[in-house]
Amino acid sequence: MSLKIAILTTNTPHHTYFVRELIKHYNDVTVFCETTKFKVPLFDVNHPFEDERNEYELKKWFAGNKTNLDDVVNTQKFSNLNDYEAANALMENNSDIILVFGTQPLKSYIIDINPNNIFNLHGGDPEKYRGLDSHLWAIYENEFSALVTTLHRLSIKLDTGEIVNQDILPIKDSLPLYALREINTEICLKLTLKAIEMKVSSGTIRSRPQRQLGNYYSAMPKELKSICVQKFQNFTKLKK
Repeated sequence: MSLKIAILTTNTPHHTYFVRELIKHYNDVTVFCETTKFKVPLFDVNHPFEDERNEYELKKWFAGNKTNLDDVVNTQKFSNLNDYEAANALMENNSDIILVFGTQPLKSYIIDINPNNIFNLHGGDPEKYRGLDSHLWAIYENEFSALVTTLHRLSIKLDTGEIVNQDILPIKDSLPLYALREINTEICLKLTLKAIEMKVSSGTIRSRPQRQLGNYYSAMPKELKSICVQKFQNFTKLKK
């Protein structure tokens, strides 16, 4: 069974890596890239560990070379994926599966293009943490068991769609926080491939309703991210 896949995402090292690895398995892939960044809150959210994270990922996956989405796959760029032009392009693409990875919330008319086959990759457990920076909020709350990754159906209410599959992030001894997104992205790829294989073999992707509605969290302030860096360091030291 040949599948046509659309990926709605943004141009970051981990998203580029995800797409590059996915097309090694399924090559009929089109990326719809959102170029406008999320609105920055009134408080400061940028933290030095995130610069370390970008540098680490570029070295890990791209030999330190800046690599963009359009370097690895056919990419259509839009300021906002909710714009009419983006919706029309996605409709014309006629994809069998639509994957959403790190965009701003999508409107119902985007979801309705293929409502039974549009899925979101959520870095966290949506039954506990919905919204932004879910892994960081779990660390801040000392709930390290919530360091999981989830593939779920996309619904209009953020991170509430039926769960397709989940996996725990394998945290190694002394892992720095800047390396956590690398592990999350690799799990995202694993969950996605498993779901696509399900579609190929049975013609559908099975899912289950969420058992409870997790709390919604917005972007984490810089000061709290500093606390998370220390808490995560303490946690990984205890794993020895």
